Amino acid sequence: MQKIGGSAVDIRVREAVPADAEALGAVHYRAWMETYTGLIDPVYLQSMSAEKSAAMFRKQSCREILAAEADGRVVGFCGYGAARDADAPAGFGEIRGIYVLRAYQRCGIGKSLLASAAEALRAQGFRKAYLWVLRENDRAIRFYERNGFQFDGVEKTDIRAVPIHEKRYSRAL
Repeated sequence: MQKIGGSAVDIRVREAVPADAEALGAVHYRAWMETYTGLIDPVYLQSMSAEKSAAMFRKQSCREILAAEADGRVVGFCGYGAARDADAPAGFGEIRGIYVLRAYQRCGIGKSLLASAAEALRAQGFRKAYLWVLRENDRAIRFYERNGFQFDGVEKTDIRAVPIHEKRYSRAL
C-alpha cells in the first residue's frame, strides 16, 4: 500500500496485455499534456489524442510495456527493450518511455516501473541501459539522476511536427 493524497492505495506493476491499449493510450495522452505543455510546441501537442496513442499500443500489442495500476486502474507505464538507435552503444537496452499521471507521481510508482524495466532488461541479457529525455524536462532529469542515470554527452534533435531536443542518459543495470 502506498499513500496518495493522504489515502492508502494498492499499487501493482505488471506486464501490459493487449486489452490495456485503451488505458495506456489515455495515460500516454494525459501524461504528455501534463508534462510537456509549455515545453513542446502547442501545435504538436494539439495533434495528439488518446485514440492515436491507444492505436500505437494496439499496433505493438502492448509488448515490452509495464503497466502500473493504482487500485486496479492503469496510472502509468514504462516501455523497454533492445536499443532502437542504429548508433546505440553495444550491449545496451533502452528504457523507451516512462509516464505516470501527475496525481500519482512522487509516491514510488515511477521508481517501481524503472526497477521492473531494469529487471526485464537484465533478463533479456542487457547489463546497461539508456533513455532519452527532453532537454528542457528538468523534473524528469532529476528523477533519472536520483535513480542512477547520468548524462552521457549525447544529444539529438528529433523532428516530428516540430524539433524536439533530447539528451541521452545511461547507467549500468
